[in-house]
Amino acid sequence: YALTAMDLYGPHVLFRLHALAESFLPAVFLHLALLFPVRRMRLWRVIAASYVPFGLLAVVYQTWLDEPGRYPAVHELATLCLTGTGLCLLAGVVVGYVRAPSELVRHRVRIVALGIIAGFLPSAAVLGYSALTEGQVPVNVVGYTVCLFPLSIAYAVRKRDLFAIDALVQRGLYYTILSGLVTAVYLLLAALGTHVFNLSGLGSSPVFSLTFTLAALFFLPAFRDRLQRVVDLVFGRKTYDAEEVLAAASTALGSTFDLNVILGVTLGFPVSVLHLEHAAVFLRAPNGFEEAMREPADGPAEPMQLAEDAPLARLLAALPQILVREALPPQTIADRAATLVSLDTLGGELIVPLACQGVLSGFIVCGPKRAGTLFAAGDASFLRTFANQAALSLQNARTFHDLRLLNRDLERRVNERTHQLAASKDRLAASLAQLESAYRTLQASQEQLVSAEKMAAFGRLAAGIAHEVNTPLGAAVNGLKIARDLVAECEAVALDDTASAAERQAVLGELAGVVANVEDWTRKAISYIRSIKAHSRTAGGAAAPIDLPRLLERDLQPLLMHRLRLAGGQLEFRLAPDLPDLYGDASRLGQVLANLITNAIDACEGLPLARQRIVVEASAPEGREVLLNVRDLGTGIIPAARERIFDEFFTTKPPGKGTGLGLSIARDIITGEFGGTLACTASGPEGTTFTMRLPLRAPEPAARSAA
Repeated sequence: YALTAMDLYGPHVLFRLHALAESFLPAVFLHLALLFPVRRMRLWRVIAASYVPFGLLAVVYQTWLDEPGRYPAVHELATLCLTGTGLCLLAGVVVGYVRAPSELVRHRVRIVALGIIAGFLPSAAVLGYSALTEGQVPVNVVGYTVCLFPLSIAYAVRKRDLFAIDALVQRGLYYTILSGLVTAVYLLLAALGTHVFNLSGLGSSPVFSLTFTLAALFFLPAFRDRLQRVVDLVFGRKTYDAEEVLAAASTALGSTFDLNVILGVTLGFPVSVLHLEHAAVFLRAPNGFEEAMREPADGPAEPMQLAEDAPLARLLAALPQILVREALPPQTIADRAATLVSLDTLGGELIVPLACQGVLSGFIVCGPKRAGTLFAAGDASFLRTFANQAALSLQNARTFHDLRLLNRDLERRVNERTHQLAASKDRLAASLAQLESAYRTLQASQEQLVSAEKMAAFGRLAAGIAHEVNTPLGAAVNGLKIARDLVAECEAVALDDTASAAERQAVLGELAGVVANVEDWTRKAISYIRSIKAHSRTAGGAAAPIDLPRLLERDLQPLLMHRLRLAGGQLEFRLAPDLPDLYGDASRLGQVLANLITNAIDACEGLPLARQRIVVEASAPEGREVLLNVRDLGTGIIPAARERIFDEFFTTKPPGKGTGLGLSIARDIITGEFGGTLACTASGPEGTTFTMRLPLRAPEPAARSAA
């Protein structure tokens, strides 16, 4: 409409287009009044219907445009409609500004007001001046600036991010004032100098013109600089240098790993630089986001929280950019309502996300400014850069905090475990002392048990022992009686002078023979008693080399001969030549062999003489161990009993003939003292074989103690 008005004083090419725009302009004003600065009606049909009467007006206008009698009336009607709808628009803008629900609405109104001033003030001045000069100035030039008004409305309606307009207006106003002041001073000085020097006659001199020009060039830059500082002081006293602030923030954030200090810096800079009423920092928690710190601290006692699935949280995670309350991205109606409720609860006008490595770790809630102004584009840029630095510092601080907590927890657990180990050590020492005492008691009991079993074996051999001892001793006693008689006879012969030398020699020879027999019988008794003494030793002697053939033939065989004669059995030794010596207690090994041979004698008792034979075999295969087999031709051991023959107090003998401890003790001696094994390797109707494997090495001290 404004642009086509410039053609009214020209060739009238755009006259009909101007009339058409004049007809629809009231509908545009009415439409704008319903939507700006706030939407007052959601019924698009009503808005569309408002164009119908003005469309009819356009048809009538175009029809009567060339009829001088009717055109003025139609033009007055169109002007009246335009004036009414314009007043409605102006009233709607004023009401919207007064009742604006947010600062953004008032900011839009201010933009339109700026467009009105820029668009209509020059036009009004031109019209007024044209009226004063009686039409000497053409009024069709007013269209050049009137078009700024609809442009300002279009910018205010369509532009969602209105931050940049603040900087644009401030910068334009700043340079306009600066240029105007410099120009005014220059013109004032020029006029004053011209007037003064014209009065003195120097104004027409070329030297004066050159001098004045040089002076202006010298003084005006200094004046401009001073004037610029004054303007900066007036218009820039509330501004800040973003680079300096960010540098200071970076230094503060990078100087510590203390989470609370970094949180304080993260809140302190935005609040102090942007003059915010309040602000808060939210960090990621297990179930969403939790308030970590607020500024000022006078708020709810409990930290505020934002659920992970809240629309605001989802919006922040999906759009890693600053969110403004009045310029939210598109959402569903329900999500937008929930987002606004969350913003009301948090008290936020602007949300700055804290993202690290593409993951939302928290956000800063910025409240409104104390001055009530909107956030500018520079504020958004500053907050975005500051948030990136703060997010990285917070991530490092939380990692350091977690590591410190983990280290503290590990130290606590180590201390607890150390105390537990110390207590366990004390209890273990007490238990060890008790075990040592119990072991000594057990060892003494075991020694007593072994001695008791040995004495029981002697009890079973008592009759044979008595017979074997009494036989040589009885013969020796009878020999001594004969020797006594022979001594008396020798005395008589010595006193008889008639006795011949032959008689005397015969008596002495008989006496010498009797004495020799007594000596032999006495040696046999001594040898047998020595065997009994060697076999009946109660305590384990010192470990020493063991001559196995001597142990079998000289120590054990005499003890068992009487029992073998009574049973009618035979004991046969099959010993390999050059058997190596074993190392250990000979009495203990003799006890084991005596027990096995005695059991073999019992197993063969009552059988035919051909089966009453016991064989003891000894060999050293490969020179690493001695293999001892005690084999009989008895009735054998049933399979059920064979599995238990080494159990304590288990016996296959009739009651009164066995204690059930012999084989158990024998196995303990072989395994504990000699480091070998004892097992029943064969048993059946044709007899039983017990096999001992004795390594050719000295037993370990621990093994000897365990025995």
